[in-house]
Amino acid sequence: MKIETSLDWGQARQELLTQIQSLSYNSDLRKMLRAIDDMVGKLSQIEVESRRTKNNTKSAERIAQINNAIENLEQWITMAMLME
Repeated sequence: MKIETSLDWGQARQELLTQIQSLSYNSDLRKMLRAIDDMVGKLSQIEVESRRTKNNTKSAERIAQINNAIENLEQWITMAMLME
């Protein structure tokens, strides 16, 4: 799962949260999800600035970081599912 803008995060977050909630309680996974929430919040601020300045390099870098974090969280969720 990947996002292209901060607006894509709502649906992606819901899918990840559903997967996390299907597991027994794991605070680490929830912390990782909240960390991505913070990253997306900063991304939305960067996107506003990018639209004003017409320079998308910062937002592209942040999106790559967020997609990497999402991929890591998905891997952790998979490992948690296998351990149950």
